[in-house]
Amino acid sequence: MENRHVLIVGCGKIGMPLARQLSSEGNRVTGLRRSQQNDENELLGFISADVTEIDSLGVIPKSVDQAIIILPPAERTEEGYQLQYDVGLNNILSILADLKKPPECVFVSSTSVYHQRHGEWVDESSDTDPDRYNGRYLVSAEWAVLQQNSDNIIVRFSGIYGGTQTQMVERLMQSASIQQSPPVYTNRIHRTDCMRALHHLSRLQQEGMLDHNLYLATDHDPASKWQMAEWFSQHFSYELPAARSGATDSDQNKRCRNTRILKTGFEFTFPTFREGYTDLRSKLNS
Repeated sequence: MENRHVLIVGCGKIGMPLARQLSSEGNRVTGLRRSQQNDENELLGFISADVTEIDSLGVIPKSVDQAIIILPPAERTEEGYQLQYDVGLNNILSILADLKKPPECVFVSSTSVYHQRHGEWVDESSDTDPDRYNGRYLVSAEWAVLQQNSDNIIVRFSGIYGGTQTQMVERLMQSASIQQSPPVYTNRIHRTDCMRALHHLSRLQQEGMLDHNLYLATDHDPASKWQMAEWFSQHFSYELPAARSGATDSDQNKRCRNTRILKTGFEFTFPTFREGYTDLRSKLNS
């Protein structure tokens, strides 16, 4: 569906390429950022505002067909999450609700809403009772988005990686030891597939083609830390850390299913971490 006016709240590492993709398809795109930015493409405009300051949000256009809300906290502290996902989100929802024709929204959440930590499989129907502040604020944010409009949708991303950053690889491989048994599972999605999932679901939302308002976006392989370390050792020439066994103390040990988003027709560019990090290695070596 083209010729929409899409507001992207948060034009950063995911929002910016999404804005350019939508604009290239003939849509009018407005990107909201804390800092001002210009773009040569006349269909892609930017407005500067702070979502935590409701008076600054008066610059939002009065006619918007759809809003895609990406609100990473400025600080990964309890105060940072409270400002973005309580104050900031509710400011945005209030402004959008007052528009002549309130737009449908796509809200980016996270798999940190899940409390399971013993290797359980989770999906969109799983209970969410997080004990950490980040998960609690996101659960409340999801509820607020769905209360505003039952046609709004939530997209829960697992751990995002990509670009040219290798911090996760280095952090894992510089460990003195890694849990091998029982396994500690990890879940991830490449940044490119984050953008593509939002593009895919937002289009289907506007076409009225979605059967659900909650989607978990994660790749096909919730690999264990040990599996990843073995692969990194083979492909990045790292020395494999020592194996550790026994009880785990991880608060992020679950396995996320992506069945629902796959049923919408979405296909991953990077279906597992192996394709994603092979691509990363080729870029670093080029």
